[in-house]
Amino acid sequence: MGGGRGDSDGLRRGLLTDEDSEEAAVDAATAADAEAGGWPPTADSPALDLPAGSSPSASEPLLVAAEDPGFSVTPPPDGYHPSLLSREGSLTSLRALPPPRSRWRLPFPAKSAAWFAGTIVALLGAVVLVALAFPLPPSGSTPACRTGAVLAVLPPAGANGTQQLVVWGGRGQSGDLFHGLHLLSMTDLTWRKVKERGVEPAPLSAPPPSEQQQPPATPLPSMRWRAGAAQIQGLGLLIHGGEATTKKGRLAAQNDTWLLRVPELRWQRGAACADANCSAGEPPAPAPRLGHSLTSFQDERGRPALLLFGGRRQDGVLLNDVWLGTLEGWPVVTWTLLHDPQAGVGTGPAPLPRRGHAAVMQNGSSLIIHGGRSEVYGSFTDVWSFSLAGHRWSPLLPTRAVQPAPRDSHAAVLWQGRLLIYGGRFGSPGEAYRPIGDRWVFDLQERSWVQLPIRGLSPLPRFLFGWAQFSPVGGGADQLAIFGGETGSGCKLNDAWVLDLGSRHWVQLSSPAFATRQCDQLFG
Repeated sequence: MGGGRGDSDGLRRGLLTDEDSEEAAVDAATAADAEAGGWPPTADSPALDLPAGSSPSASEPLLVAAEDPGFSVTPPPDGYHPSLLSREGSLTSLRALPPPRSRWRLPFPAKSAAWFAGTIVALLGAVVLVALAFPLPPSGSTPACRTGAVLAVLPPAGANGTQQLVVWGGRGQSGDLFHGLHLLSMTDLTWRKVKERGVEPAPLSAPPPSEQQQPPATPLPSMRWRAGAAQIQGLGLLIHGGEATTKKGRLAAQNDTWLLRVPELRWQRGAACADANCSAGEPPAPAPRLGHSLTSFQDERGRPALLLFGGRRQDGVLLNDVWLGTLEGWPVVTWTLLHDPQAGVGTGPAPLPRRGHAAVMQNGSSLIIHGGRSEVYGSFTDVWSFSLAGHRWSPLLPTRAVQPAPRDSHAAVLWQGRLLIYGGRFGSPGEAYRPIGDRWVFDLQERSWVQLPIRGLSPLPRFLFGWAQFSPVGGGADQLAIFGGETGSGCKLNDAWVLDLGSRHWVQLSSPAFATRQCDQLFG
């Protein structure tokens, strides 16, 4: 029995190391014990005497081999659990595998619905992101943020009427040009949008009834910005030129003339000559341009007249010509070239070619210009006077060194023999533009500049804004009205302000609603 016990112990130790044939090792150990006669134990086998206080281990099988042939072992007690290394334990201790899952697939309609719902969610997310970057445009009839718009002040219509600011044209934050008329009441400070309507010029000679055709569509001015504008007393707002969108969708400089008749608020196009066919040949007219100035006055015969100066052609050439436009009877505008150094017309010194300058009329006899910009020299700060009597330019040199910073795209008004300028931008060629918000007064008699202090509420620094000088109802000092423009970081504006030229205090008429979230965070 001693040899059988040793063989059995060896085989059972092999069970712990042989991972390749566990079942074969167990069978071999069982056969060896049976041949030796010591296993399996029988009922007649003697009991195992264990030391006091000890008991068989419950974690391993009780394997006892007696050297004496009469020695026997007791069977495992109740509650005994076989080792996981034994065959029985390895088979009975395995956890039951879960039942195989059935591969459930969405039907095609459900898949389509899920894909559609996901697409809608993605689109809504994109809309939210765009809304955060570009807020909704101003609600109601408030004009959108823009630069290069035309601004005018309409007289009250009737005894109980009110003055109104009118805004037309301009270029938005995304570069789009605007159409439509926006009116701001000076009484209740509310905006309203007016649909544009036109008036077909009456033909000089009516064709025979047999040749009459269906009347063409009512003409309207094309969308544009940086046009010359002037108010004609008794007629309305007159615009000339600017950069407009062509039929091919391109931007091009214009040289047409349009009148917004007041109080009808209807557009009517001007004609270059009285003869519809211009049989005498093409009459002279200013070249297409933008960034020029247009001022109105009454000539010695009491007729409405215009003075046009400077600007930039579509090919980038800057101009410094002076044109006289006479309204012989609207819609006819007769143009006459008074001075143009580049064409050899006129004598004496002249201001350098420029765009974005400010111009005013003095006593209906001379044109005063200030500032402007050249791609070669940058911004200007000079003052010039053009005499209608002699068709000559004269520089108005300051007598003191104190003077405003060079600028362009600003406003200038004439009040009590003084030239007041506001805003604009400063920047040399190759430098970033810097908006300006200061006010300076130039005494035309003393030829000296004085800067006005900023008191109280004032608008943001800006350039390329619309502006107009007007006299308030009921008398008092003239006022300067401004609208829109561009301030720092390329942010465009749509607020309106009025400056009292007597008290020199600002009054805000409407608050800005910025076109982008970034601009609202910076200046809102």
